[in-house]
Amino acid sequence: MKIIVHRLNRPLDIDDVILAVLQEMTKIQAALKAWRTPVADLFNDNRFFNSLPDEAESWKPVIKSLFDSDKTAFPELLCE
Repeated sequence: MKIIVHRLNRPLDIDDVILAVLQEMTKIQAALKAWRTPVADLFNDNRFFNSLPDEAESWKPVIKSLFDSDKTAFPELLCE
């Protein structure tokens, strides 16, 4: 008997250059409004959690900046 596993959810695919630009934007306080909403939307996407651990490691500074800049982001995440 052969078991076939289909991966229904594929990982979030973001280009490394885009992620690098995003990481640099998080360091600029004036750019907060530009990156906060798209990052929060990506973090709420289930595909974000299907990434490999090595890929997810590069998102840590961005997510940390999101939670540091918006104190309501983490409680909102827990409610969802």
